[in-house]
Amino acid sequence: MSGDSLKNKAKRTVWVSNVDFSVNKDGLFGSFSTFGNILDIQLPEPQEKFSKNPHRGFGFIEYDNAQDASNAIDNMDMNILAGKVIKCNYAKPLKAAQMVGQGNRAIWSTEEWIQEYGKDSINKEDEQR
Repeated sequence: MSGDSLKNKAKRTVWVSNVDFSVNKDGLFGSFSTFGNILDIQLPEPQEKFSKNPHRGFGFIEYDNAQDASNAIDNMDMNILAGKVIKCNYAKPLKAAQMVGQGNRAIWSTEEWIQEYGKDSINKEDEQR
């Protein structure tokens, strides 16, 4: 995805924080669909493997256009949802380092590097043994 399309998607995507754990995607859809056509809703799962929480307490709602996202932010920011005051703002686009399959990995830990250069070092280690 190019930088422009990431920025465009970010302008159409609302970040919602302080989401109560009782709220699911259907609950967010019911509360936010009045502002426009929703393309996608994400409630990221907990990072902890054995967490009892169904999500991490925040979510992303992607609208069909930026105006719908703006209306949702204007109307829902600091509003109460399931007994908690939620915060709404534009989602920030992922930096290249945060995108899936990339990041702050050492070059020698990538599959391409291992295939190209790693075989020689493995053979040399075997010879030394």
